[in-house]
Amino acid sequence: MSAVEDFYMSMVAWPGLNKLFGGVLLNEILRNIDTNMETKRLFLYSAHDLNVVGLLGAMELHWAHIPYYTACIIIELYQIGHDPYVKVLYQEDYSKGFKEMRLPECDVLCPLEKFKKTVDRSIPGDNDYC
Repeated sequence: MSAVEDFYMSMVAWPGLNKLFGGVLLNEILRNIDTNMETKRLFLYSAHDLNVVGLLGAMELHWAHIPYYTACIIIELYQIGHDPYVKVLYQEDYSKGFKEMRLPECDVLCPLEKFKKTVDRSIPGDNDYC
């Protein structure tokens, strides 16, 4: 493994760094889902490869490569009956299709509450910034 790969992996291997590199953005995404579910249809975020690594790590989704500059993550919210579900898609490179990602203990469509419980340990609290 190269030094760059080691650096990327260290960002998600240690929970403290994982919270800071991906958990902050994930918390913002969850906040937008909770407060805007009925009124907003789309939120776009532009980020760097480090943010892609951090966000994947915060959702406990692991990969075997350094993200390309064109990599992207899509988090879709579905309403099935009365229940909200989340689906995560990852595109490694613009020339490749999207891959459906499975969070630990979830199907491709993950109930929103289960998604929140799964990623909760990656969301930083006030003490994590010190």
